[in-house]
Amino acid sequence: MLRHSSITLLLLLLGTSAAAQSLTAGGLIGTVRDDLGRPMDGAAVTVLGRGTGLVRTVTTTHGGSFEVQLVPPGDYDVLVERLGYRPHRIMGVPVRPGVSSDVSVHLNPAPPPVMRVDSSRYAAAALQGAVGTTQWFDPQFLDRLPDRSRTLLETGRLSSVTTTTLETEGLSPALSGIVIEGIPFRQARHPGLPADEDPPSFPRSAFDQTELEMGGPDVEWSSFAGGTLGTFMPQGGAGLSAHGFADWKGNSLTSSKVFDPGSLGGSSVRGGVVVAGSIIPDTARFALGFEAQRLHTPFPAVWRDDPSNAALLAAARDSFGLDLTPYTRPRISSVTVATGFGSFAWQVSRAHSLTVGVHFATSQSTDPLLGEGPAVAPSLDAKLDATDLLAGATLSSALSPRFSQELRIGVSSSTRDYTRGPLPATVVGDPGVAFGSDATLPGRFQRTAVFARDAVHLAFAPHRLKVGFDLTVPSYQQTYGYARNGEFVFGSVADFAAQRGMFVQTVGASSEADFSVPQFGGFLQDTWTLAPGFDFLIGFRMDVERLPRGNVRSNDAWRLATGLQNTALPANVSRVTPRFGFLWDIAQRHAWLVSGEAGMYADVVDPSLLAELVTHSGSQQVRRGVGVLSAWPGTPDSASAPVRSPDLALLGPDFQAPRSKRVVLTVTGGLSPGTVLRLSAAYRHTDFLPRRHDLNRPLAPSGTDQYGRPLSGPLVQQGSLVEVSPGANRRFQGFDLVSALDPDGFADYRAVTLALEHHEGRGLGLLASYTFSRTRDNWLSGRGAGAGGGPAGQLNPFPDSLAGADWAEGRSDFDVPHRVVLAVSFTAPRLSGLHLAAVYRYRSGYPFTPGFRPGVDANGDGSDRNDPAFVDDTMTSLTPLLDQWSCLRQQAGRFAERNSCRAPGVHALDFRLALSLLRIGGYPFTLVVDGLNLIESDAGPRDGAVYLVDRTRALATNPATGVTTVPLVANPNFGRVLAHDTPGRQWRVGLQVNY
Repeated sequence: MLRHSSITLLLLLLGTSAAAQSLTAGGLIGTVRDDLGRPMDGAAVTVLGRGTGLVRTVTTTHGGSFEVQLVPPGDYDVLVERLGYRPHRIMGVPVRPGVSSDVSVHLNPAPPPVMRVDSSRYAAAALQGAVGTTQWFDPQFLDRLPDRSRTLLETGRLSSVTTTTLETEGLSPALSGIVIEGIPFRQARHPGLPADEDPPSFPRSAFDQTELEMGGPDVEWSSFAGGTLGTFMPQGGAGLSAHGFADWKGNSLTSSKVFDPGSLGGSSVRGGVVVAGSIIPDTARFALGFEAQRLHTPFPAVWRDDPSNAALLAAARDSFGLDLTPYTRPRISSVTVATGFGSFAWQVSRAHSLTVGVHFATSQSTDPLLGEGPAVAPSLDAKLDATDLLAGATLSSALSPRFSQELRIGVSSSTRDYTRGPLPATVVGDPGVAFGSDATLPGRFQRTAVFARDAVHLAFAPHRLKVGFDLTVPSYQQTYGYARNGEFVFGSVADFAAQRGMFVQTVGASSEADFSVPQFGGFLQDTWTLAPGFDFLIGFRMDVERLPRGNVRSNDAWRLATGLQNTALPANVSRVTPRFGFLWDIAQRHAWLVSGEAGMYADVVDPSLLAELVTHSGSQQVRRGVGVLSAWPGTPDSASAPVRSPDLALLGPDFQAPRSKRVVLTVTGGLSPGTVLRLSAAYRHTDFLPRRHDLNRPLAPSGTDQYGRPLSGPLVQQGSLVEVSPGANRRFQGFDLVSALDPDGFADYRAVTLALEHHEGRGLGLLASYTFSRTRDNWLSGRGAGAGGGPAGQLNPFPDSLAGADWAEGRSDFDVPHRVVLAVSFTAPRLSGLHLAAVYRYRSGYPFTPGFRPGVDANGDGSDRNDPAFVDDTMTSLTPLLDQWSCLRQQAGRFAERNSCRAPGVHALDFRLALSLLRIGGYPFTLVVDGLNLIESDAGPRDGAVYLVDRTRALATNPATGVTTVPLVANPNFGRVLAHDTPGRQWRVGLQVNY
């Protein structure tokens, strides 16, 4: 039997007589025949939800057919009865959104009284469902696997095309999102930080079934250019049930090959309970849940064990009276989380059903991890407060076999509030360490939204039509400015002690943005059965987004100097996104399915860009200082770091929201009962990605360096720092960085995925998936955006091309060629109380660009975080690196390509042992032991600096040729981990009880 847990690798394709194409409900169809194969009318078909108690009853037509519409996802038993025949029950029929499971039945004559019921299990080798590649995560299978955070997003670890942050198919997590019961939910995001360490939010226990949709052709999938994690609330059961858990993990149960966590205090505790049942049998059901966690995660010391770090500690103590030893000791990142949810399902009448759900999560984090990069300060003593809320309702109306309707309404809110520690962002180039609070702190980000959608389903065989509209009114409140509290860069420990370095700070009257971006969409779709076993889907959406033009203040000085208006925003951004799909059910056996799809998927305009337009219209000034600074950790005075000029941001012409074009071909089949194989090939092209261009750079370079690198202004050396003379690289002296946000970015993703899944009830469960992919783009706003440098770090170091090509076009920040997932769950058949499970994951390391350490602005464009190195194979000191790193050796004699080197791959293994101990009062208690990260990979930010600036020699410029020679020496630490961020190997002990 194929249980619904095996759908993780199943292609859910549109059935030949599909139910109304719903995002949240499915259906059952079939034909009742007698023992001679003749259709039987008047047979009663009763559908009973397993675990929910939901009951639906219909009667077969003259042709013996029946259809049950808008059924919530889950497993069902189907009972068919007719007077004079023996009843037949089919057990374990899975229902999925947009899916019509075929449950055709033959009844055998039986004279009354009927003493028994014929029973069989649903045994289709491959299920039918919504056209497209979808991965389902069965809660029963998930519950048997070891977990790390119990969050909804954690299900992404079982996919080889996405991650636990929804980094899907080579795209940033910001382009993917969550849909809860058909209602989109977007978390508030910090624009300067990656989503890798977002705090735990909605718990997985708040949802029944979950699907990862990479871009199905159904026109209701909207608002995201990447992947979508769709979830469905638990419906409650026929009787009262409860499940509780509690577990504990202490540092005494943690070990690591790179640090000793035993000296750290604190432990992690988690607990929760879910109660479900019926208010009115077969009519009204509920589910309530609550979870709380206090997680203490140990991490290695921020600074590696190095003699130069000891000198830095002494300099901080002797020159400033500060104790920086916490950066040399293992540390704890802690978070306290409280989450709750409630759902209510009511069968109002035979034709109408109502579902209501509320989800809430709040958390407080101390010392949160902010991402990777040599310039990302660890921000000890920083805090993050996060709150997420979603409330929604869906009214489903199956008014007739030809007409049905779904009305959804919802409201959501998400807040992220970052506060900083006492020290400013500080980088010391040699030995290559960062400390203090990162320059992206503080910041507050809030998003609230009201959502409504109405979808009408019309059935006129062989067509199924869907038409409708949706409306979203999101409001944003953002308080943020890069380096609001200043950022210091010192070349060496001696420079730090003498306060010789570089300083930058954003100051101004206001860094607050408050605006709304209403969105309206309409859609039309037709699913056409061209022949038995072959279906074709065609549809399109039209979306309109109204931009907040009135919130952007005009900068008259810029308009007079250039003739350009910073308020030149379009009133609306609109897009039409067509979609196509087909299904071929070979021989109509539901065993081997071939499908294809092609479509466009539009995102929304990034709210952080709109907020930047509002706040960077001239009121935000930039202070810069190079040389001897008057204060650290305080703010330097205006003599050493004067206010230079304002930053400005404006939209480029023909601005659009990001859009993906995706094509996929998939073959899915059942090798045996319970075993499913899937092979798919996908191509995704995403365009209209925003890229940053500086309109205030000089029209022509002021000269070149010794390798022919164009310079935007004269360079000055301060020890091992190299910066441009303040203001000397600006075309218009009244302004600093003028960012044109142009929609000329793109990303290309190609992938092949092979997946296998096998399930035998509660015995053996297996999930194996491998994806080989390649991702190329020209987008410098991906993972690299979280590596420090602020907006200037997104500038192309060769804006006028390099050797006639765009240097930025190359290997993507999100290019991970190999991903492997293997999950196994086994319950001993003769030892029913013993359960073993494991999850193994592997991915290629992320790529990085050979360049320089922070504080070296090699091309003088105002950013010290974006310059690639020239691989000079004539430099003797570089020979050991060329021998060790093939990525350097292959680029000898030219500038390094973007992301041309790669960190080692990352392995992870989690293990679970569960043992039923005893029953107290009839309730089973289970001991659970989890081993987490048992294969520990040495991960962390890599030192991407090929060269260091030789402070013993001076920078020199030839006045005749304009060539500037920067004194360089090879960096022997190139490619090494700057700061380990492994949490170590951990063990956790817990107890579960069911009622």
